[in-house]
Amino acid sequence: MLPLQQAYEVKHSLIEYLRATFRFKDKGVLDAFYNFITQLEEGFSKCMEKM
Repeated sequence: MLPLQQAYEVKHSLIEYLRATFRFKDKGVLDAFYNFITQLEEGFSKCMEKM
């Protein structure tokens, strides 16, 4: 499998796992959380780079 495809699948799987793990009743909080885990520049990906 191509590395780029593997990276996409890992990212997609991680996002789906986080969405399934954390449930929010407030739509505003849900939207903010989803934006945080999907943003490339300032979201979850950026936090993971610092580790």
